[in-house]
Amino acid sequence: MAAPPNITSCPPLGKLDSLADHYAGGAAKSLSFAKTFQQAVQNSSSAFLDCSQIVSSSDEDGIHFNEDQLRPLGMAMATKALALLG
Repeated sequence: MAAPPNITSCPPLGKLDSLADHYAGGAAKSLSFAKTFQQAVQNSSSAFLDCSQIVSSSDEDGIHFNEDQLRPLGMAMATKALALLG
């Protein structure tokens, strides 16, 4: 049995109400996460999945996902892993 592939991914930050001071400027910076992470994994054994095209962070804290985002994310990760395993 093959080991599951390492898949690196990240969504951008969402609305940061209560954490806005702590993550000042973070939402704008997070828009470049996908490009930065994709470049970082190019010379590694990791694959990349741009989660910002699949899910969004919660408006409750801007960092975590709501429950309704978990299935689409899991399906996308599974599809990517199966494709990598051939």
